[in-house]
Amino acid sequence: SKCVACNVFAMSDLAPFVAATLRDKVVQDLLEENRKLRRKLDNLQKVEITGPGGSPIYASGAFQDGNWQNGGRLWGDVKLEMATSADGSEVVVPVSYLNNIEIRLGGVVYASSDGEVFGFMDESDWDGEMRKEVNCHYSSDKNNLWLPLRIRQWPQSHWSTIQEMEYAGRTTGERFDAHDALLEQVAVAFPDATVSFPLATFFSSGVQELIKKLEIPSISEEEKQEDEDVMRLFNVVSMMLQFRGNNENGEAFANSVYEIVSAVRLLGLNISGEEFVTEVLTLVNAQMESSQSGGDFISQVRETHNIQAPDNDESSQHEQNGGESA
Repeated sequence: SKCVACNVFAMSDLAPFVAATLRDKVVQDLLEENRKLRRKLDNLQKVEITGPGGSPIYASGAFQDGNWQNGGRLWGDVKLEMATSADGSEVVVPVSYLNNIEIRLGGVVYASSDGEVFGFMDESDWDGEMRKEVNCHYSSDKNNLWLPLRIRQWPQSHWSTIQEMEYAGRTTGERFDAHDALLEQVAVAFPDATVSFPLATFFSSGVQELIKKLEIPSISEEEKQEDEDVMRLFNVVSMMLQFRGNNENGEAFANSVYEIVSAVRLLGLNISGEEFVTEVLTLVNAQMESSQSGGDFISQVRETHNIQAPDNDESSQHEQNGGESA
């Protein structure tokens, strides 16, 4: 009939619009699913410094944006931004709050002040008359990381005294915990002192699963062993220098370590060899004598072992930097 024909025509005429509507709904559903997946991934990557139970949030950053050394094989620095108040100003975190903080990765507690915390007073370019950076190591179960603490409203007249005590402890072997000093001395003597968190340094061994998910290059067993040998070498040299009475601080101490590490590599010493410790101790003694007399330690090693110097200054500088590329 005519009415049936009209209905058929109307339905066929509306078909493209019905199809478009269904297509739009499918697209919208896919977009919403993508947004959900993106939120999950963003939450997984989120690094947060918080109070107990995850609140309040003091600082945050993105794990994937970290500066991963050696392709994620050793450690990575994740830059953090301090949270802001309703008026746009940076949140104020009193030093006393360090007694109860959590470092969260993907919303889950990675480490906290309830675990083992130890602080060092290494020199920093950020230091000033009323501020000081304290580098703290947080460990909990198998997780560990470094968290620099930037303390404001802390007079140099006081923090320099704490630094001297911490350096003295390194020489005598009696550990002085700068983190304890912040809570027991600074928080009490300077109640207006505050702390901010510029970055968090994660060791790749504790975040391997997340590194895999973010497609950060993996490490072979051979490369892993090489990295472990390098870290062991630096640790052995550092301990031996302190054992032999080297009381240098900051950059001066680091330069001594690098000189000896360069000599070990120059001589091709086997870190797994039975005589390795004795060989390194000999180099430590020689370096300290050279430093006291103002001599060039690497040149003396070359002369003693009849090793020819490189042809250009660039190679020499590369060696002084422990063989690392610029």
